[in-house]
Formats: sequence, structure tokens, C-alpha cells
Amino acid sequence: MLRKLAFLLFLTPVTLAGPKVLDKDAAGGLVRLYRDADNWALKGIILLGLGARWHPEAAEIVRASLAQRDVRLRCFALEALHRTDDYGLAQVMTAPLLDEIIAKHLSTGGSKKYYGARMRGVLARLFPEMKDAKPKAWATWWEERRDTYQPARWVDPPPKSGARRTIAAPFFKRAFDLQKAGMDMVIVIDSTGSMQRTIDLARDALDEIVTVIRGIAPRFRVGLVHYRDLDDMRNGAAILSKLTASHSSVKKKLARLQAEGGGDLPERVELGLALAFDRRMGWIKNANKTVILIGDAPPHAGSVLKAIQLADSAYKNPGGTSGTTPTSPRKKLRPFVTSAIAVGTMAEPTFRRIAKAGGGAFAKLKGSNTRGTDTIVRRILTLSFGARWSKQIGSFLLVYRKYRNQGVYKN
Repeated sequence: MLRKLAFLLFLTPVTLAGPKVLDKDAAGGLVRLYRDADNWALKGIILLGLGARWHPEAAEIVRASLAQRDVRLRCFALEALHRTDDYGLAQVMTAPLLDEIIAKHLSTGGSKKYYGARMRGVLARLFPEMKDAKPKAWATWWEERRDTYQPARWVDPPPKSGARRTIAAPFFKRAFDLQKAGMDMVIVIDSTGSMQRTIDLARDALDEIVTVIRGIAPRFRVGLVHYRDLDDMRNGAAILSKLTASHSSVKKKLARLQAEGGGDLPERVELGLALAFDRRMGWIKNANKTVILIGDAPPHAGSVLKAIQLADSAYKNPGGTSGTTPTSPRKKLRPFVTSAIAVGTMAEPTFRRIAKAGGGAFAKLKGSNTRGTDTIVRRILTLSFGARWSKQIGSFLLVYRKYRNQGVYKN
């Protein structure tokens, strides 16, 4: 399956005065990727990849998504149609797609009322004379036209000298690797007094984080380590939860975690990292390995290099060192990718260095912006999936939350 990604194009935009265009080859590539995807979130990301104008070759995956029982996937198919411009919509709205929409997706009420209104909005763009029609009127209208209906003819975009061809296959290569190999993620969090708000946010965000990641990587496990200072806590750090598929147990541990201590600024960041990399966490050899460091204080001056070296070694030589416990060099492990989230400004310089050494990325939470869980959800998802794909993850979350917040589905 992954070998196909070597030649499948996710995006082949042609530089025109108008929107980017997915030609037949590129649209066909997305169709094949869609068929290889096993999970709703990955299929949803592929649907969003259609963009503003795409070849009718991909209309079948939109129809197939609308026919699925999982309402989340149906919402992403609907959003793919909304994001298609009027010119493209006239070309991709095939008779089978109209059959699916008019027969099953217009007469919705209750929590699905928003969904039905959005669907009628798509049809109204294409057939403005039916803008205010009720579902029964749509059904009658379509019955009279089904046998003669033809979508607008696809016209290949004119070639343009020097048009830039962008291949984003690495994005889908990453997504399919997560689907196949799974992901282990350990959250390493500062639990001193100033961190209670962030701990609570992480607790509240966990359900959404797990829902989205499992939509791409069903074999997802999460673990939890917290750290303080030696004056505030025996050994400076402790494992609260080894890696587990039961994220509810991790959420309970976060709910019971009371931030305390931390009279001086520095904390024992390196001790938290050492426990996270330790094989006692239960890391799976072939899984993607992600460590997310969250804190508002740097390590002690004498421990800064130790923290950086731990992240560097876990990334570059995972078979030689696993935190405090040596592992056999003969056991080839995937690297531990360490990313860091600094709460405020004090931890930022060191956390940036740790993330760089660990092959990960850095993100920042401003104290005034931690009013809800949305920010920390996006930060953790982006860092665990890969910071270079923040735009794709952000677009996915925007759609996911829009329909969820309207009550169309729950997490």
C-alpha cells in the first residue's frame, strides 16, 4: 500500500488566474488513497484535499462517504462539496451523487438540522430556482429530471509554461504510516503550583485528542509522567501511567493531579524526560514514538545539557539508550520524537533546544490564551502528527469542531 504513495499525487495545482485544479490523474490518486484508508479521520483529510476544483473522477468517494454510517465522515464529504467552487460543483455533481443527497440527506431535523441546511445550501448553489424547496419538492423535481440529467462537461485546464507542480505525498505517507504502525505518546508535564490550569486543560482535551488520533492511528496508546523539583517531590519525577490504550485511566490521573510546590523557578525537566524514554513505560518497538513535554519553567542550569542530550540520544540512537535504562543496540527502534510546549516565556529558550535536539517541534501557550481546550488540542495534535502539517491538521479540526459544536455528533 505505501509503495503506491511514491507515485500518487495529493496535489497537482495548475497555476491559473482562478483556483487550483486537481486534474484526472491527481483526483484518481486521491481516490486510490481513500480506498486504502481504513479510518474516518484519514478519509476526512483526503476529502478536504480535493480543494476548490477537482476532476469528477473523485465524485465517487464523496458519494461513498455520504453513504457511510459514521456521521463524522458524512460531514467531511459535505464540507468537501461546500469547498468546491460553483464552476467545479456543476462538473462533479453526478447523477449518483444527487441520488444519494436528495434521497437521504435533506430531511434532517433535531441535532442534524444544521447538516440538512448545509446540504440544501450546496444544492441551492447549483439549482438556485430550488433554493427554498422542501425535501419532498426536491424529490419530485429530481424524479422528473433524473433520466435526462447530465453534469457540466469537465474541461481540462490549459497548460501553462512553468506551472509549479506540488507533490504532498509525504503528508499521506506519514498518515498511512500512523495507520499501519500505530502511535505511542507520552505526555511529560510539570506539576508545580503554577501549572494547575494547564493540567486541567490537558485533562479536558484528552478525549478530543484521542478521538482524532485514533481516527488515523487506531493503535494509539498514551502514557503520563509528571515532574517537579527534588525539594517538592521524591526523585523529582514519577510515572503516573504507563502506556495504555485506556485513555480514560490517564484522564483520571490528570484529574487527580494537584499542582503544588515550585517555590523557585527551575524544575527537574531532565528527570521527567528520562522516565518518559525508559522502557518501563512499555514502548512498542515498531510504533511511532512521541514525547510531548509541557511546562512553564526551564531545567536547573546544571541540568540543561542533560535534558537536551536525553532528547538527542532518544532521537538519534533509540536502540542504544532508552532514558535511564540501556537497551540492546541490536534492537532497532523507531526514534523517539520529542516536542515541547512552553507555557509562558520562561521555559521557551530551553524547550526550543530540547525539541530541536529531539527531532520534534516547539509550540507556545500564552497564559492569557488558555481559556479553553481548543488551543492545547491543536498544539498536541500538530506536534504528534508533525509540525510541518499544521495547516492540514488545522483545517481538519476546523471542520470537525464546526459540526460537533452544532450537535451533529459528539466526540
